[in-house]
Amino acid sequence: DAEALLVAKFADLLNVSPRHMEAVTLIRYEPDQFLKPHYDASEVGVGGPELTSRGGQTLATLLVYLNVCDANASGGQTRFTDLGPLDVTPRRPGDACLFFPADLDSGARDPRLLHEGLPVRGWTKYIARIWLHQLPVPPRAGGLTDAA
Repeated sequence: DAEALLVAKFADLLNVSPRHMEAVTLIRYEPDQFLKPHYDASEVGVGGPELTSRGGQTLATLLVYLNVCDANASGGQTRFTDLGPLDVTPRRPGDACLFFPADLDSGARDPRLLHEGLPVRGWTKYIARIWLHQLPVPPRAGGLTDAA
């Protein structure tokens, strides 16, 4: 299926086990919706056992844009506030944005990767998101099962 293929390609790209990934999350932004600035990774030392039980720190985020804005609409970019700002604007369905919200070795959150979803104007935006974690993600916490 499409989810298993996407996860397999992401795992191959990063040379990691799919067991360290959450299942694909599909996200829909209706017109005028947005996502406030946030980090995908936690601060080191925050979350404790609860964070560990969900696979630990988020090390990589993959956003796949399932559709794009047409000429009669606007907005919906992914903005990295502290990188300029840098706006990611997909040009065709299937374009992706891969970033690493925390250091692989230390687990420290990268403070430059504050990001947001800008307001969608006149269209509905669809993305697929996958998070890669330090540890295997249990199925009860959104991890993949053997069938995936």
